[in-house]
Amino acid sequence: MILQYIQQEVLQNISDTLNLMMPKLDQIAEASNPTQATWNLALSAIAAITGIVGAWFGYKGYIWSKKTAKNVARTDPDIQLSLCKNLVKCDYRLFVRARGIALTPSLQHSPNLFADLNIPSFDDYFILPDYRDDDKQHTALVNLKYEILECNQAFSICRSHLEKSDTLTRRDLDNLLEKPADVLITLVKVSSTLSQKDYVDTLIDTCIYHHYEHIKNSTLALKNIGDWISEKPERFIGDDRGAKKIASIVGKMTELPQQTKETLNKIVACFEPHKEAYPIINTYVGYCRDILSNGNNQKESLLHFIKIMYAIDSAIEVVQMKLSHYSES
Repeated sequence: MILQYIQQEVLQNISDTLNLMMPKLDQIAEASNPTQATWNLALSAIAAITGIVGAWFGYKGYIWSKKTAKNVARTDPDIQLSLCKNLVKCDYRLFVRARGIALTPSLQHSPNLFADLNIPSFDDYFILPDYRDDDKQHTALVNLKYEILECNQAFSICRSHLEKSDTLTRRDLDNLLEKPADVLITLVKVSSTLSQKDYVDTLIDTCIYHHYEHIKNSTLALKNIGDWISEKPERFIGDDRGAKKIASIVGKMTELPQQTKETLNKIVACFEPHKEAYPIINTYVGYCRDILSNGNNQKESLLHFIKIMYAIDSAIEVVQMKLSHYSES
């Protein structure tokens, strides 16, 4: 906008200058009675001067536009964090859904379950060439793009295997458990690198908040907590590489955000009435209380809570996938 205003001002000044010069040229012409060649030479000189001035401002406009583009490329840290949080939300949902498929044999024969199992395109969130001036940022983004491509490719291969042979390989199952976790870990690194801050706490909060929304909405949709408890969430608690990668984020936490504490209080209020009926809910609420107490074992309690958290979310996804699968049959 500023550049456009400057260019308009320059063009107006050139126009005003020419308007002032033309009467003078007419007077000179009448007094000197120049030949056609002289007149042509004068006009050529004016055109040359105008061209030089226009070219100079054109060059300056190009430099200004490049600087503006460079400044725009460096997204505000808050906006960058918001983009990363959105990707974390997508990836977390993908992680628990993929985990549900990998640990539920009855779901390992339906290629349709993989139809929408993918992470949004990297290019929808970042313009990679704009970060070439910073090796650290550029490298982090290259790694993220690679992890997203690998994850989506792994899910495409799973679907292809089911369409051709109705069977997932051991490698397919390992990829379902690990690839979304790889993306989440890389996202943590990217958000910290781009914003020059440690956003581990905020990203943990994003996962926990999304978990709360997931259980709240699913309980309303399914009408009964017992629907997803019947899937035995504890069977989704594992020590595979994917689970360990997610858990490793907890060790980097510096301080539990206030909004995370508020979400944990909502979880306690929501499930307190059901904890005696379901042992895993009793354990789950207990870890919530331990975390909120700010004791010496806060990180350890948070680690156990997160393992149950994504186990519960996987169980919910399995219930919903089964309902969807049976309705299509």
